[in-house]
Amino acid sequence: MSDRRGVLVVVALLLCVAVGVAAIVWRSQGVAPIATPAEDGAETASANVAPAPALELQRRAALGLQRDRPWCEAKAAWQKLLDQLTSDTSQQDLRAEAERNLQLMENLCHPPTPPLAEISNPDGFPKQKPPEVPQDELVRFYPVGRKVRSLAHFEVEGTGNNRKWMFQQDARFVYLHRIPVETRVTKNTGMTVVFQQDYGQVEQLRADCKEELHLEWPDSPILDAVWRELEAQVLNHVPIYVAVKRVAAIVDTVDPNLRRSLTWFKDQLERSGYKLIDDQFEIVAQVDRLAGLQLEFEYVSGLGVTKVAVLKGQTFDPDDLERLALNSSLLMDYFLDRDESVKPGEDFKVTTAEIGSIVNPGYDVEVGGELMLRKQDDARLADESVHRLEVVGGELRAVADDGRLQRTGTLKPQNGYILYSPDKLLVRRAEASWKANIDWVSTDHLLFGTEVHGDVDVKTLYEADVVP
Repeated sequence: MSDRRGVLVVVALLLCVAVGVAAIVWRSQGVAPIATPAEDGAETASANVAPAPALELQRRAALGLQRDRPWCEAKAAWQKLLDQLTSDTSQQDLRAEAERNLQLMENLCHPPTPPLAEISNPDGFPKQKPPEVPQDELVRFYPVGRKVRSLAHFEVEGTGNNRKWMFQQDARFVYLHRIPVETRVTKNTGMTVVFQQDYGQVEQLRADCKEELHLEWPDSPILDAVWRELEAQVLNHVPIYVAVKRVAAIVDTVDPNLRRSLTWFKDQLERSGYKLIDDQFEIVAQVDRLAGLQLEFEYVSGLGVTKVAVLKGQTFDPDDLERLALNSSLLMDYFLDRDESVKPGEDFKVTTAEIGSIVNPGYDVEVGGELMLRKQDDARLADESVHRLEVVGGELRAVADDGRLQRTGTLKPQNGYILYSPDKLLVRRAEASWKANIDWVSTDHLLFGTEVHGDVDVKTLYEADVVP
């Protein structure tokens, strides 16, 4: 009897060794890891039920492809499974597993391009070349030393749900992207202009709760307060985010820049009339990749931006640098100067290549399309006379493409205006409301993964001024 037991023990040990060796060989061949529902602390919701046989067969087929290493085929299999789970709330674990494995396969099917500090194209990046600018006008609008500070707000309000949020049911949300930029002209030959842009604390903010939620617009310029905060900062952050489920916890946020962002956002919500009761509001802040970045753009008349270089801060994928070039609208003030060519009451079109800074959803999103503007009688802004241009039509398209997946959305203007200063040769303020979807949001976006009910309300605000 003892001999028989000894034989069984030896056989068991040999089987363990064989399994271990097989696992080592399998891993040494470069097989991708496989995400399961137990990873990342995934919660098992009470609504989860066992997958239907057809779904389980698809899951096993996708896993088989993943183990055999045809990455792109495995990616397609996970995407097909995920498409069938879009509206099935009873399969949260299976959906989470499919999402994680899809992301793994995307990275293996299309390896990311190494980040770069500079890209150039002698023919220019815009798909449609801008018109040439007379040399004397280019020098008049953009003399060497001219410095402009601008702040762009991109706000989204809507109803939706996200399994990463505090609320496990539908919630109201408000999202805000703030982009402070200082733009300086360092060279102007009459044909080529070199611009240097310094980004301040670019940040994303989001709040969600169970009640109606919206932000009130600021009534007065906010540039001074924002820039006083930023001038003493050294901003070169890796993007991180902080979620605060208890408002009282804001003061305990370690990163001073995120703490300042959360405090400012809390004040804006309270200013809008909300009592931020603990456990009824979730507030999230994230410092964007653009924070602390210093870029140099070379603009050639008739070609547009021909070179983008990172002088300080993080490097970017070539596609992201190209989108920064396409969205820069460095000559926006020139293209909106319609002092003599357009009379009050007349309409004219502008493209996003000309006015993209006014509507800026993020560095990884390309905005295309055009707007119809109508020139109105002059107005007053503080102590200066400005031209008022009403937004009366058009449509914009937002496209995010990371080389693996393309996401598109549309923004349709409801109303809006642009105030242009002929004395400062500058767009001083622009404000607009839009109906939109958010299908274009990327993985770096605080709304990523949100299932939104219907269109969302988008508000954009842009302010700028010339500074010494």
